[in-house]
Amino acid sequence: MNQDVIIKNLILLRKANNLTQKELAIKLNYSDKIISKWERGESLPDIIALNDISKYYNIKIDDLVNSLYNKDLSSNDISKIEIRKVKEPAKVLIWSLFLAIILVIVCAWVGGPYVAIIAGLLLVLYSVIISIPISHFEWEVNYKDNIFRVVNKVTRTELWKNEKKVDEVYRLLAVGIKLTSKVEEETLIVNVVSGLIEPKCKVLIN
Repeated sequence: MNQDVIIKNLILLRKANNLTQKELAIKLNYSDKIISKWERGESLPDIIALNDISKYYNIKIDDLVNSLYNKDLSSNDISKIEIRKVKEPAKVLIWSLFLAIILVIVCAWVGGPYVAIIAGLLLVLYSVIISIPISHFEWEVNYKDNIFRVVNKVTRTELWKNEKKVDEVYRLLAVGIKLTSKVEEETLIVNVVSGLIEPKCKVLIN
């Protein structure tokens, strides 16, 4: 293994992912002192640590130890950013909708068609009312001293940069939503898609 190459790659990859040594240590479950020693060349990661590092950065161990990693660091596969969920509805609200559906099915089976119609109408009304709180999700991303917040609501999804709204999409339900913001010479791209119970958010740099 080429020690100089490993040291340069470790520093390069950490900075490309906008991580401090302490933040990387937490993600890899190592101490920040160990990370510091690796980057200063006082010690080298063993094969287990190299495997952990390569998995985290989604690269091969060979790329980490044998050649200077010169891939375009602004490309999407290296610049995936971690997203922190900061707000979500109570799980009991989400599961109450499933319970309401089950109750309607039971009413239709036991009470007949008229009861089923009434129960169905009540379910529609309940679904409209509860869609407001259960659709509200927020995520936060820190990138290059900027705080980005993604806010998902019933009819729209918003992207905020340092408490200023920079983009929004009006759409019922979060299906294939794409939001963007400029960060220096780069573009921060937010994709929000619907999940089984909650929307999913992914942020990339291009």
